Formats: sequence, structure tokens, C-alpha cells
Amino acid sequence: MDDRQQAFQKLKPACVALSRTALALSGPKGSVADLTQDLESLRTILNSFTARSSPLDEKLADYVFFPLSQVLKQSQKLSLTCLEITLEVLAVLIENGWRQHIQHALAAQMLILCTLLAGEKPTGLSTEKTTNELRTTALRCLCFLFRALAGTHEGRRGVTAESAVPQLGQTISTTLDALVDGASLELQVAASRALHALADTVGDGDVLASFLPGVVSKLTRVLAPQTKQRRNHAVLIECLEITSVLLKAVLGNPSPTSSAHKRSAPVNGSGVRSESKSRNGDGYQTEASPHVLSALQQICRLRGHDREDVRAALGDLCVTVLQDCSTSLATSRALALGTLVFLSTDSPRMWPVIELENMLQTDTGLLALLQELFHDQLQSLVQTMMGADEYLKTQKIQHLSAAYGMLDRCGATTTLLMRAIAKALDDSVVIVLQSSTLKSSQTISIEPIQSLDLAIQDSDSMRTSFGSALVLQRGQEQVMASIESFIESLGRSPASTHYSIDVAGKIRMSHGDAKISQFWTAYSMVKAAMSNDQVTNTMLTTYETDSANSIDFLEELYSFSLDALTSSVTATAQDQMIQGLALRTVALRAQTAGLDFRAELVDALYPILHTLASPTPALQQDSIVALNIVTAACGYPSTSALIIENFDYLTNAVALKLNTFDVSPQAPQVLLMMLRLAGPGLLPYMEDTVESIFAALESYHGYATLVELLFRVLGVMAEEGIKAPAFASPNKGLLENVYVKEEQWQPMTMAKLMSTLRDRAAERDSLESAENDECGHQAFPREPWAAGPTTENEDDDSAPPLNDTDVEVPPPAPKIYALLLKITTLTQHFLPSASPSLRTSLLSLIRTSIPAIALHDNSFLPLINTLWPEIVSRLDDEEVHVRTAALEVIALLCEHASSFMRSRITVSWPTIKDLHRRLVADLVKTVAPVPKSGARENVETDPKAVSRALALTKPSGSSAVAVYADSSLRLLWDALVGFLLAMVRSTPSLDPDVFDETLEMLKPVLDRADVREALEGPNGNADAVWLIRLRTSAMMPPTVPRAIAIEGAGLHWAEVH
Repeated sequence: MDDRQQAFQKLKPACVALSRTALALSGPKGSVADLTQDLESLRTILNSFTARSSPLDEKLADYVFFPLSQVLKQSQKLSLTCLEITLEVLAVLIENGWRQHIQHALAAQMLILCTLLAGEKPTGLSTEKTTNELRTTALRCLCFLFRALAGTHEGRRGVTAESAVPQLGQTISTTLDALVDGASLELQVAASRALHALADTVGDGDVLASFLPGVVSKLTRVLAPQTKQRRNHAVLIECLEITSVLLKAVLGNPSPTSSAHKRSAPVNGSGVRSESKSRNGDGYQTEASPHVLSALQQICRLRGHDREDVRAALGDLCVTVLQDCSTSLATSRALALGTLVFLSTDSPRMWPVIELENMLQTDTGLLALLQELFHDQLQSLVQTMMGADEYLKTQKIQHLSAAYGMLDRCGATTTLLMRAIAKALDDSVVIVLQSSTLKSSQTISIEPIQSLDLAIQDSDSMRTSFGSALVLQRGQEQVMASIESFIESLGRSPASTHYSIDVAGKIRMSHGDAKISQFWTAYSMVKAAMSNDQVTNTMLTTYETDSANSIDFLEELYSFSLDALTSSVTATAQDQMIQGLALRTVALRAQTAGLDFRAELVDALYPILHTLASPTPALQQDSIVALNIVTAACGYPSTSALIIENFDYLTNAVALKLNTFDVSPQAPQVLLMMLRLAGPGLLPYMEDTVESIFAALESYHGYATLVELLFRVLGVMAEEGIKAPAFASPNKGLLENVYVKEEQWQPMTMAKLMSTLRDRAAERDSLESAENDECGHQAFPREPWAAGPTTENEDDDSAPPLNDTDVEVPPPAPKIYALLLKITTLTQHFLPSASPSLRTSLLSLIRTSIPAIALHDNSFLPLINTLWPEIVSRLDDEEVHVRTAALEVIALLCEHASSFMRSRITVSWPTIKDLHRRLVADLVKTVAPVPKSGARENVETDPKAVSRALALTKPSGSSAVAVYADSSLRLLWDALVGFLLAMVRSTPSLDPDVFDETLEMLKPVLDRADVREALEGPNGNADAVWLIRLRTSAMMPPTVPRAIAIEGAGLHWAEVH
């Protein structure tokens, strides 16, 4: 038994039962529920046959339709669910049973039935209401019905017959209503597919022409983007395809044979034919064209839809207008062309875009229209850029870029067009710059010295990508990115020669924002040209010659960039942007040249470091990126290696700046950057540079900022110099644990004196006996002892010279040592400066260099003698932080100079006592203010009060007492304590009075272990510390024993009661 017989055997019981139930429904015992159940059984069986190899055919479909027709005759008694199932069964029969073999009379009846049931208010049913599900099923039946009729010529002719036109119009109206006002997505999708199938089936332009205005109007309502209702993408795609079919069928270009035999005019709504409505008549096209244009203007707003398939469908519609309706819809071609160009910005490989480019190659009229469209858009670019809509600006530029790409691929670019582009883009960039919140007259308020560390912190990161050069505020990123993309497309074009001519000839002669705009466009274009795979085919010329290639144009920009980088730096935003572009150009030149760029470092390296010293963080970051790019392009392993290898170029440039009376801070800042980046390896080569710095200090000592900056450079030299291997010490950092103690006189007992005399007598006797044994009883020698025995014939003058002692000569000081010594010695002339920050900086420099200089006493001790008067005088400075720095330096001198400091401390001790007295008074006043009438000398200076003041001013998160703490006073106290401890540890044989007064000063901190350790050490006095702690109740007095016994002697003292 074949599949068809098996299908029949399954269908027969269900059809018989359905027929019986349908006939019973006309009598009193009929049941709609039983009918519904039988219909569901039939539907289940049919759904099992809907596979690809369905056994259904037209005969089985006729067999199943017989009971189904009995059901339809009772439609007024059926429920909506029963009708819905009936239509579902009917849809299966049309799709998989009859297919193209459906009878025309039956198709006409089904068309009427489905149209009736698809309406919002169907008539002839048991209820006046309907459901979305029933309407959806009816529209699906219509879709399958039209597809079945489209398969045969007789079917299409039957639909377009004169008698069927009124019903066709009713079907179209019902379907459009469901499409526009459908309450569910399924209903809208079903209506759109039914209408699509209807349009494909009819195909007759004369028939569709009568319905075109209404259909297009309703479709426009669906396709026009609305904020209240967002249509599903499937509905939009179907509607766009329907519109394409209708326009092609009704308003398509006439075929060569169409003029020979015109069809009869289509009927109007009353069924009367009207010649004036013939689609081939000029009147009809003239009347329809503006209406279609208006509709397309609404529909083309879908070009911004987020789904690519919707945009592709819109592109197909535009291709239909351009290709198939070029004559009748000539007024809509510009709109369709602009829409396709816009769609190409997001999807350049979309089929409609590819088809457009193919049409441009063959249709000269369309190419001319694109040129005209591009020109109009270019003319309105400046006006658009002056607006506030950033999105609209981006769209405009992207549209122009896409259109230019099409013209370029078609070889339609001209010199006039390129120059118009150059002017429009320059004006657009100028407008963007002028609309920024950062005006060109605004200055940067960052202090140069404070901003240097910002660049140093990022110097080790190997970033090789620049940020945006011209974006000054939020919202400009997309606009500038689109302009840059447009310029890059120009750079990759062979026709960009004319653009380069205009740009290169104006950069040096322009000013302000125009100069920035032209420089940026030139850089972006040459960057794109250099990245093109066929650079040799892309000729970029300057105003001098048309035969130079992109390399020559890059050289021109490179020369201009070096001039811009070495010019005097001002703090305007315009100058900063020009220098940022110049850095990008130098980096591009280095990337292009590769290792050959090493020869250019003599001119390019210093300007890069010059901008690295800029006070602008953004320019510093650009300089760092440019430095990294140059380092990689020239093959250096690191930035430090680059600077060390080319140090002679840099030092010569800096020295030239200093020696030519250039008082700008950039040259010292370059030195600072070089030292930070390269480390101590540069110092041996900086003798001449240091001489230039000294000369500048002598000539410009009145410029406080410059002097401070120069000494900061010298300070960095000292910091880097002590890192040199020559100053490496294994005991570095342990100086606080080293005690210096000279041999002091101790009283000698009688027993020790007698023992010493006996030892000396024994030693003398031993020496005399040894001499007698070796030399006999010779007279006292009259000449120095020789190394060996001499002969009598030797002359006295031939005796070898006497070597007193074999003293080990210390090794010579390293070269860096002399540099540090010279720098430190120079500070004596500037310590009395009026600038507190400079005085602090100089004391910090001395503190940095002392550990290295102290390795050679022959130079260190004279240095102390030179600097001491100026350092001590800083103890009376008005600034607390200067006094703090001076105490720290003196403490370090005590650690390294030892006994050499004893007399100097003794002489300066009154100054130190006065500093202590004033400091204690200020500390106590901080926590316990005195009355206005109270004098400073009368302020309580009890150690307990000082300890209480220190405890309250000590920064602690757990302190329950909120007291204003002057951190500078606390730091000064810590420095004073540190100095006193260093003095006691390192300076032997202190004056007893000095030690006693030191002990009194340190009373408030005697509880600290490090303080007691220093005071009880070899140079201190443990008994004095014990006594003063006892007096201040810092420890309990010892307990007197009641009886004392001497062990081994059998003696006992009397017990004390």
C-alpha cells in the first residue's frame, strides 16, 4: 500500500465522522462541541502530512473538502474557534493539496470567504465579534490562495478579470486595514504576507494602478518611523518589498513593445474603465510622481534603522526607483540615490550598494546626478557644522565620504571638486575648534616645576598610540573621527594631489585655528597615504612641483614640525595643538624612515624632549608617545639607551640655550627629564653642562624661578649621582647604629702601674739581649739601618733612601665625586636666597650629596668648613621647614664627620638652645594658649607639659581629643631630636655642659628606647640618664636592703630597722 492509500485510510474515518456531525448540526441534536472535536482530529491528521513528501494531492484535497464544505454551510451556527480550525484545515489543503490545481470557481469562493472572515467586523457569523487569531488564520489562507493562483496563467487571469476586480479591491482594503491597525504582531505579519502574495499574483500594472494611491498611502503609514508605535522588522521588510513590486509593476519603465499595443484602461472603483487613469498615460505618471515622492520621503527615514535587513530592503526599493522607474519617477531619483549613499556608510558591501556602483559605471546620467548631489551636500556642510546637532554633523560627513568614494572609484573626481573639498573641510575643522569651550586665548595655569613629575611617572610605559589631537570637549569625538576618516579616504585616493597642493601651500602662511585645521588635515592625509599599500601610486605634491610623492610631502610637514617644536612655547591652546600635531608628524617620519632616522636625531630628539618639559599634561603624554615611537623605530632597546647614545646632541642643544641668554625654563627641564630617564650613566658627560648651569646661575641669579629650576636639576644630578656603583656601600643605611668613640683618659691604680713598669722593663731587657746577639758590641749606629749587610767599600751616598712607613694611598675619587662636590659647594652662595622653597631645596641637595662626599675626608672636611656658616645661620630662619631641613643636614654631618663637628657644635650651641626654647614654647602654646599679656618667656616649659603637647599634636586616628596640630612644629621637633641623638652617638668627648643640657632637652622623650640607647651609649652617661629619669618619676627608686652579707668572707652587716 502506497503513501497515498495510507493517507486515505487515515482521512476516511475522520471525514465521515465530520460529515455526519456537520449534517446533524442542522437538526435539533447537533453539537458544536462535537463538531469542534472532529475538526481537531482532522487537523491533527493533516498536520502529520505537511512534511516535504506529503501524500496529499488535489483528489485527496477534494475528498477532505466535501465534509469541510458542509461545515462552512453552517457558519452562522459555528463558534469562532470552530471557524478558526476550519480555516486552518483549509489552509493545509490549499498549500499541500490543491497547490496550483485549485479550481477557479472554488478559489473565487474562498477569496470571498477569507476576505469576509479577515475583516474586523465580519457579517453572517453567530456573533458580531471576532478574534485576532481568526483574522490571522483567514489572512494566511489568503496568502496560500494567492500563491497557488500565481503558479498558473489561468489563475492570475482569473484574479484580474473584470468581474473579480471589485472583490480584489475589497480584499486589498481588508488586508491593508489588518496591516495598519492590527492589534497583534501575528496579524500584521499575516496581512503583509497576504498583500505581498496578492501583488505578486496580480502583476498587471493596469489593474494595480487603480489601487496604487491607496495602497502606497497605507504602506507609508506603516513604514514611516513613529515614536508611538515601533513596527516589527518582518512587517517593515514585507511592506518595503510590496512597495517595490507595486512601483515596478505600475510605474516601471515601458518596454520597447509597450507603446505598440496599449492595454485597456483599468477600471475605477465603480467598475467603469477610465482612459485618463491608464498607467501608460502621461497624465497618470505626472499625477502619481509627486505622491510617490512624498511617500518615499517618509519611507526613506528608515535608513537609520538598527537592523541591516531592513536597511537592505530599503536599498532594494531605492534600486527599483533608480533602475526600473527612472523615467516615471525621475523626481525621486535624487532621494533614492542619497539614501543608497547613506546606507553605504554602514554597510558598504550590501547588495543594493554594489548594484548602485554597477549602475554608476554604465549610467552617465546617474553619475552626473551623484556629482550634483555631492556638490550640494558639500555646500551645506559648513552650515550644518555651525549647528548644535552633533549626530547630524557626523551623518553629513559620512555621507560625503561615501559619495566621494563612489565618485573616486568611477574616476569622476576633478581638480575643482578636490579644492572645494579642501576648503569645506578646513572650514569645518575651524568651526569645531571655535565652538569648543577651550578658547585659544585661555592660558594653562599649571606650574612648570610642579607638573614635571606628571610626565616622569609615565616615561617607562611603552605606549605607541596617540590620542585625539583636536578634541577639546565631549561630543566632538564622533565628528572629528568622521572628518579624519574622510581625509584618510582622500589620502588613499590618486586624486589627492590637488588637495595637497592647497594644504601645503597655506600652512606656513596661515594663523590661528586655520593653521591648526590645515596642519591636521595635511597630517591625516599623509598618514593615510603612507599606510596605503601602493604608496608609489599615490602622488602628493606641494606647491613647488607636481612630481613629488608622499615622501616629499611628509618631508615638508616634518620640516615645519621641527620649526614648530623649537619655537618659543606659549600657554595657549592653539600652540599646544600645533605642537601635538608636530609630535605626531615627527613620529610618523620616524616610523617611515626606520633605522635611517638615527641620522635625524641630531635635529629631532631635543625638540621632543623640549615638549616633554611642557606644563600641559596632554602635550607631555604626546611627547612620551612620540619618544617611544622614535625609540622603537631607531632600534634602541629603551628610552634611556636612546638618550645616552645621543647625549652629545642633547647637551649641545641645552648648552646653546643656556649660553645664548635664553631664560626660558624648557632647557633646564629637558636636562631634568634626561636625568630622570637615563639615570647616573649621564653624569660623567655633564661637566660642560654643569659649567653652563653655573654660568647661568651667575648671570641670572635674580630670576628666582629659573634659579630654583636650575638647582632642581643639580639636585637631581646629586640624587642620580649617589646611585652610581662607585658610591655603593654594603653598610648603607646602618649609620644610625654606629657609635664613634675616642680613647679617653682613665685613672690608673697602683697595681696596674706596677704591672706596666714590670712589662716595660722586661721588654727592654729582651731587646738589648737580642741586639747583642746579632750585632755584637758595635758602637751606636751613625746611619740608618740598611736592608742587608754592607761592605766597607760602599760609599755613604750610595745608601738607599729611607722609607718611613708603608702607607696605603687611597684610590682617587671617581669622576662623579668631583661633580657632586662642585655642585654642593655652589649652594653656599644661594642659601641666603629670599625664596624659602629655594633654601629648602638647597638644604635637601646638601643632605642628598653628603653620604657620597663623606667617603673622601680630604674633600669632605673642607666642604663642611665652607658650608657650616650658612647652614647654621638657617637655624634662625623664619620658615619652620627651612629650620627643619637645616637640623637634618647638621645631624647628617655629625654622623659622617664625627669629632670634626665637636668644636662647631660647641660654638653653635647657644643658637641650638634658643631654637629649642622657642620651639617648646610654640608647642605648648599650640595646645594651651596663653593670655595676650603673657610673654613667650613665661610660657610653661615643664617637660610634662611638652610631653602632653607632643602627645596631643601627634597625628593619631585613635586620639579622643580634637586638637589643632601644626605639622610643621611636629616635624621641627622630630628633626631637633634626631640631631641631638646623632650628635651624642657620633661626636665623642662632648662638653659635659652640652651633654647635660642635651639631656634636659630630651626629657620629654626619655621614654623612647632609641633615645635612651643613644644617651646611655659609649659617648653618653648612663648614670646621668638614670638619675634624671628618677627625678622625673619615670622609674621607681631602688629598694634599700635590710641586711648585707659578703659571700666568702663570713661577714654580716648589722640589720637596719
